[in-house]
Amino acid sequence: KYVDTTVGATDITSFPDAAAVADWATDAVKWAVGVGLITGKANGGVTTLSPTDKAVRAEFATIIKRFKEAKFEYHLAYEQPMIMSKYTALPYPLVEDADVYVAVDGNDTDPGTLEKPLATFEAAKSKVRELKKTAKDEIKVAFMAGNYGKLDNVTFTGEDAGNEKIPVLYCKYGDGDVIFSNGTVLSANDFTAISNNEKEMFPSSSADKIKKISIKGMLQGELQISNYIFNDTDGLIWLARDLNKNALGQDVYYNNAVYGDVNRREALTLTEPMAKKVQSFERVDGLMFKGMLLCGWVYSRFEAKSFDPETNLLYVYTEKDYDLMPDMWEGTIVAHGGFAVKGRMTTKIFFYNLPEFMDDQGEYWIDTDTDTLYVYNPHGSYTFCTDGTMMTLCEGADHISFVGLEFNGANETMVHCNANYITFDRCTFANLGGHYCIRGEGINHFSLINSEMYNFVDGGVYVISDADMANIVPAGNVFKNNAFHDFGLSEYWSQAIRIQSDVGCVIEHNEFVNGAHGGIRYDECIDLTIQYNVFDRMMQTTEDYGAIYSIYSTVFRGNVIKYNIFMNISPTGTQVGKATHGIYVDNYSSGQEIYGNIFYNGGGDAVCLHMGRDNSVHDNIIIVTDENRFLNIFLGMAEYVDDNGKLIDPEAYKTGEWVAFGMIYLPGPDDDGYEKWYERWPQLYAYHYDVDRINEDLNCAFNVVNYADNNCCLGTFFEPYVHPKSKYSWVEGEGNLNFTLDENPLFVNPTIGDYRLRDDADFHRIPYEKIGRY
Repeated sequence: KYVDTTVGATDITSFPDAAAVADWATDAVKWAVGVGLITGKANGGVTTLSPTDKAVRAEFATIIKRFKEAKFEYHLAYEQPMIMSKYTALPYPLVEDADVYVAVDGNDTDPGTLEKPLATFEAAKSKVRELKKTAKDEIKVAFMAGNYGKLDNVTFTGEDAGNEKIPVLYCKYGDGDVIFSNGTVLSANDFTAISNNEKEMFPSSSADKIKKISIKGMLQGELQISNYIFNDTDGLIWLARDLNKNALGQDVYYNNAVYGDVNRREALTLTEPMAKKVQSFERVDGLMFKGMLLCGWVYSRFEAKSFDPETNLLYVYTEKDYDLMPDMWEGTIVAHGGFAVKGRMTTKIFFYNLPEFMDDQGEYWIDTDTDTLYVYNPHGSYTFCTDGTMMTLCEGADHISFVGLEFNGANETMVHCNANYITFDRCTFANLGGHYCIRGEGINHFSLINSEMYNFVDGGVYVISDADMANIVPAGNVFKNNAFHDFGLSEYWSQAIRIQSDVGCVIEHNEFVNGAHGGIRYDECIDLTIQYNVFDRMMQTTEDYGAIYSIYSTVFRGNVIKYNIFMNISPTGTQVGKATHGIYVDNYSSGQEIYGNIFYNGGGDAVCLHMGRDNSVHDNIIIVTDENRFLNIFLGMAEYVDDNGKLIDPEAYKTGEWVAFGMIYLPGPDDDGYEKWYERWPQLYAYHYDVDRINEDLNCAFNVVNYADNNCCLGTFFEPYVHPKSKYSWVEGEGNLNFTLDENPLFVNPTIGDYRLRDDADFHRIPYEKIGRY
């Protein structure tokens, strides 16, 4: 139930200070004045709104009294609520038994006691090395609240390691934030008005809203895509764009086909409407454009060089990966792995990086000639990311934990980790312009728990495990009770968690909210468990991916995805073909079990299985308000054989697709772990997965069976889609249910959004109360 603030609103221009009301508050103030909650205050014989003054207690009490006594027009709302509230860290105890204390105003020449703390991370690390010589139990370093500034790649080696009996802990002292920031923080109060000459560069309607600040010395070289800026309330702000979000918060694009001229390596052919738009720009040099041109997977970006109005050719800079070349598909071009595949390109494009585009909140422009940053209506504070890794944990720097620390503002990976038994607990990672907040390679027993990650443009945490896969020994990696929100950019194949080559990893009770791309990606894993997680508003600016995504995992089995909620996947509706999925088991991934999940209001398929076999999808609930599919069996392995069951090109398959097929990882009779694999998955060996025998026994690969049983679909058809080329593929399983929204066995009244479970519902076995963060 909410008050309709469009009823009763009035004009406020009679107040002499009406112009001082902030843009974001104007509508609310008009309503509050119109319904009598605010009547103004006497100020020197004049009645004013005084929007920037503080209200005394009596004034506030009067407003509350009027609100309680007034009668308003209410509306009922059944919109799906956002599950993740503002992240709140777990209660934190005062650390009174630390061995070393550190404070912003400390001194590295002091002993590091509570009364005389040290000042830097490096000094604390050196102190730990001394204490290790005589320590008998945990060594604890406590940081008092404050901003410690830049961490210049603090490096931990084996000399800094703890062990099982004497671990090392770096934690915060008590209340307040302990912040390490590699970014430059700019306050809106430091921005100044622009001159009349500068106003000429910007749209006349917005020039008065734009302010500037010098960033001389802050830029890392020339303006690049990695010069990201984050606002403390708006998150990532954008280089000035020609098109902005509409009233629904959706990105707006030019929907015109843009195909390359295969005879030119450096030009794109624009359609007539697009060409006219480019001709209207005052200049083209410096113009950048972005669109979903890379086979529909992620957005590509290019910088314009010049435009020829006679041929409608837009020439672009072709250094590095931006070289436009003919693709294997006739009439298309590629750049950096596949550009503008003609049948799949979504043709969504917007232009940016000209001052003429700066006309909306959350936009900026940098004049690289004068090193001046211009921001539209600056407010709060801004973190301008600068280069530099913040921390490195080298191989051997084991048994170290970090608790309650915040890492903020960087343009490279914040933490590189090559050590085992590393824990980040109740930590915050924010405002990352680089690739990963944490990247771990060849590590086991890594834990990320109770932490928050947000405002990262590419990846949250990426762990490549050093698990003993041959003997199926768990690596002990855990991701638990974390909040990942407001992350990813359309030009990256981004995700919050990526785990690779792992055995027994557990990813549970996390929330993934408002992501441009996916939430979890796993590659080549065994006995992975993904459970009790929430995925809300993911896949917003991409397609051909999933909130959970797996690839190339034919022989890596035992993975379970259970008891998760997927809702509002691709809610912006900007995708063509709706190739956005809740769970996408891609490219031969096989033997995955998917059950007990809830899918609500998705943009594509709830589950998509691409070429894999022996996947089981059962006991899921699917609530759909659009005509998307529950289950999609796409292509299948049989696309490579003819009608007689023979390979179309055996040699090409052996050398190309067969490697991607993953068979090379299956232990043979003479390999370590063969007995354990054969006992666990004898069917793999029954299929005769052997590249030399593929022509002898096609049944080994091409009879693809996937199972879908006892799923309940509401509001859409259940019939799974099986691609016509998957002529040796089928779905087995019975007991699936399909109901309209108003005739269902589960919920009270889903037609008005009331998804409370009915008392007689048959899906009580899904532990709803456990899903989400603790």
